[in-house]
Amino acid sequence: MHDLKTNFDKILGIVKTTLMNDLNTDGNLQHYPRKPKMTDSEIIALSLCQECLSIDSENWFLAKLKSDYSGFFTQLIHITNYNKRRKRLALWTQQVNKALSCGLLQDENAFIVDSISCPGM
Repeated sequence: MHDLKTNFDKILGIVKTTLMNDLNTDGNLQHYPRKPKMTDSEIIALSLCQECLSIDSENWFLAKLKSDYSGFFTQLIHITNYNKRRKRLALWTQQVNKALSCGLLQDENAFIVDSISCPGM
């Protein structure tokens, strides 16, 4: 199993660096009347972590965080709120994805893509 906490921490740093001009002092992209359990930057990082690890089920992902990483993720939100906020933050998530892909393309001239079948080759 992957170390989700390590991946999350690395991705959270990238999210904060990429969106530093848009984030407020709490790590959110918008103002919330009541302080949420998780910041917008943490939601984006969790979403990207889930995608990077090819985990399709949000339910399984959040349950795994609660069971195996409960000491690290003490402020996890309910799956319904996670999905709503994740969808609302999709444009910023795309912005981070674009920044990551541009960073990969700078110094590389060849890439290996895994898990894609190529019929006839």
